[in-house]
Amino acid sequence: MSEETLKSLHRVRRNIFLFHLGWVLMVLAGTIIELINPFYARIQIWIIIATALFQMLGQGHCPLTLFENLLLEKCDPEKMYCNVDTYQGSFIRHCLKKYLRINAPRGTTTGLLIIVLIVTIIQLVR
Repeated sequence: MSEETLKSLHRVRRNIFLFHLGWVLMVLAGTIIELINPFYARIQIWIIIATALFQMLGQGHCPLTLFENLLLEKCDPEKMYCNVDTYQGSFIRHCLKKYLRINAPRGTTTGLLIIVLIVTIIQLVR
């Protein structure tokens, strides 16, 4: 594989990572926003539904994570997310471990999504 191709793959992977991180932050920040402005819960519920559908589409893993792993496998196999020593396929667990040095348990992503969903449903019912 040429050096230019590798650079392109790294750029695509970085952009997917940034989009993925932005989406996660949007879901988490949306939970705080809806506590301040209950109307936002109507928007947040659709964001949560989309996130859950993407998780189901990837059979428990976000398709963005799977795509990032595919690109990493081609250009930098040591950094793959599915490496058991990093986080066994979870974007959130990987970010928590890499950037905050928190070793989160399996199911962290699903657990966070359930918490966000519960808060949103409570806001919608109020």
